[in-house]
Amino acid sequence: MKKILVFEPNYLGDILMTTPALKLLRKSFTDADIIALIDEKYQEAVSGYVNTTIIKKGKLGLVSEIKSIKPDIAVLLRTTFANAFICRMVGIKEIVGVDTEFSKLFLDKYIKYDKKRPFYKEYVEIVKLLKPVNNVSYDLEFIVNESDKSYIGALFKECGIKPDEKYIVIAPGTTRKSKMWPVENYTSLINELRDYRIIITGNKREIQPVEIIRVPNVVSIVGKTNIKQLAALLSNAELVISPDSGTLFLAVAVGARTIGLFGSTDPALYGPYKENTVIMYDKPECGPCYKVNCPKGFPAPCLSKIKVNQVLNVCRKLLEKT
Repeated sequence: MKKILVFEPNYLGDILMTTPALKLLRKSFTDADIIALIDEKYQEAVSGYVNTTIIKKGKLGLVSEIKSIKPDIAVLLRTTFANAFICRMVGIKEIVGVDTEFSKLFLDKYIKYDKKRPFYKEYVEIVKLLKPVNNVSYDLEFIVNESDKSYIGALFKECGIKPDEKYIVIAPGTTRKSKMWPVENYTSLINELRDYRIIITGNKREIQPVEIIRVPNVVSIVGKTNIKQLAALLSNAELVISPDSGTLFLAVAVGARTIGLFGSTDPALYGPYKENTVIMYDKPECGPCYKVNCPKGFPAPCLSKIKVNQVLNVCRKLLEKT
């Protein structure tokens, strides 16, 4: 049995964008033992596509662990010089990835780096180096389990939310201030959506605009769900509103009606988005910059250009769809 080691990206959104590539890898190597190297907190995002996971750790610990499992193939969905070098050093027979950071010195097969190519297509093209195919599904997917739906039901009861209550999920938090839509905009938007319960979600690692939680029809469950439970929550939402974050792509993956708010990053490089997803982006002259903090201050002008009434109009159009 072949052992295939997959180097996953570092962030949830990027990891979810690897799911089309993982599906193709499983289809191409049905009997292989597929092992994902991934951050511990994101293991659940790939559990439906791989046999096992190993946790990212320091370089020395990583080298010894890779040696112990003896992979036949390394798939560098996150291609770096260090990752490629480690794979060659431990004697992996076939290494595939992207020609970047001089990594091709250690790659057996590689695709050319293209800064305009969406990441989800890049990941699939890397896998196709192992076994070329013509027809590929690029749809993001995430399987929602009944046990996770039950957890959300219990959480709703604890929060005083009725089982049949219609709700909208807003995930305002981000790991970068440059990605945050202004807090007052969220508050104004929520005040216009009074027919729905508003659920604020996120994790404690993100910057959270706490002012939103004080609005009367809002319930915060920040930090109370893992990835699978969050997916269950999103799957039954009337609508999900999020900046460029892992929650946005999880919502897309479970098929929720979704609004994505972009500013410092280019939405064309991400996705793929579904028909019930609307991306709001007014490309600034200075962007996309991908900076953690906007040099022009907070909130970033690129996100301030997205007005409350514009988002509200999109909300109403999506909520009208059955």
